[in-house]
Amino acid sequence: MINKSKPEISSGSKEGSVEITFKPDLKRFGMTTITEQMVDLLRSRVYDAAACTTEKIQVWFNGSPVNVTRFQDYVQLVMGSVDGNSSNTTSTTSTSTTNNALFAFEKIIDKQKQIRAEIAVGFSDSSFQSVGFVNGIRCSLGTHIDSIVNQISTSLIDRLKTGKDKDADIKTYMVKNHLFVVCKMLINNPSFDAQTKEKLVTSPRQFGFKMSLSDNFIKHVGKLGVSDAVLAFSKFKDRQNLERKTKKGGKVFVEKLDDALNAGKPNSDCT
Repeated sequence: MINKSKPEISSGSKEGSVEITFKPDLKRFGMTTITEQMVDLLRSRVYDAAACTTEKIQVWFNGSPVNVTRFQDYVQLVMGSVDGNSSNTTSTTSTSTTNNALFAFEKIIDKQKQIRAEIAVGFSDSSFQSVGFVNGIRCSLGTHIDSIVNQISTSLIDRLKTGKDKDADIKTYMVKNHLFVVCKMLINNPSFDAQTKEKLVTSPRQFGFKMSLSDNFIKHVGKLGVSDAVLAFSKFKDRQNLERKTKKGGKVFVEKLDDALNAGKPNSDCT
């Protein structure tokens, strides 16, 4: 870094635009060319930049415009090829043209009419997944993600336990495992756990806005298949526990069952 040349700065062909061109010093890294993996990483970061800018800004990569003008466009790319069917309301859904997957979308606007959060939640059939941005920084772990998951989990569990499945043993992790969260937020003075800024540690009370999800949004999340998957897994765990008790020779409690303890004995009342 000691030997460096002056940057060449010239007027751009388009007013109000910025173009940065650089050549990596591949020789210092023992390389002769950029690998496809590196190109994919650079492309991914360009799409991240497009997701965090306003609709008025057009982002280009390798001479071609990036097809991301709204955050919903980015969500569609992350969650799969989804046909945008959303609007500018505070809670919308989009439908996939390939596998009928859905995601719920919501904007949180503060008292100054500024958009502070854009949140999308889809269904995950494997394990919990999250992609997040805090003030334009890629940050997919931390209190902003936890706040979303906790609100959804608490509300969905309460809803499920007020219906016909009120006796189901549903845990928070069961709901979380079926969520795919993609969000971006503008947070006042965010704090991170390390310089890599991969995990946010700022308390939601210090975000600078009320981080509260609407009932309509959470209802949409439940209808994505999350509620059905959670109930199915809960019943599966109940069957596992029952089989485990049976194999160990333990007693199985059945509600409203009176055991015939004296059956076959002299003092039996059976006829």
